[in-house]
Amino acid sequence: MRELGEYLKQMRVAKGLSIEDIAEATKISVEYIVALEEGNFDILPAEIYVRGFIKSYGELLGADLDDLFSRYEAAKPKPKARRIFSGAPKEPPPYEPPIKKQKVGKKRVIPRRISITPGRIIGLIVLILIIVVAVKLIMGKKPAAGPPVTNINDVVESDTGKATESRLA
Repeated sequence: MRELGEYLKQMRVAKGLSIEDIAEATKISVEYIVALEEGNFDILPAEIYVRGFIKSYGELLGADLDDLFSRYEAAKPKPKARRIFSGAPKEPPPYEPPIKKQKVGKKRVIPRRISITPGRIIGLIVLILIIVVAVKLIMGKKPAAGPPVTNINDVVESDTGKATESRLA
């Protein structure tokens, strides 16, 4: 990547731009621009971001993007090959007898303990009071104290008694 970095730096200097000018125009941090120009891959983020940086930097300088990306492809570090097969056969895991299934019975339900706290006691008392008041309101007021009226003759006698008392008074 050194070749790409030198090329970008030469173009930047030829245009009379500083690294800060490039950073401000492309919104790429100064640290990444310096890393691009020096070919320092350890500092640069993932490849997708590096490609975006090269594109922005190249467009600002008016460079041929195909040329920049071909230089990048030639200079970027090759991914390390992973060793899939080491050549030495691995021993199979030791034999373990299968686990016997146990008979499944009814699950035992363990009730949870309910803790009695002062807040719960007060809440219970308030709930009982609300129920008592609701029952009183639903039932309404009881009739006035006195013997219940059972037939019409009792009503007539009570009215007659009241009328004679009021005349005497």
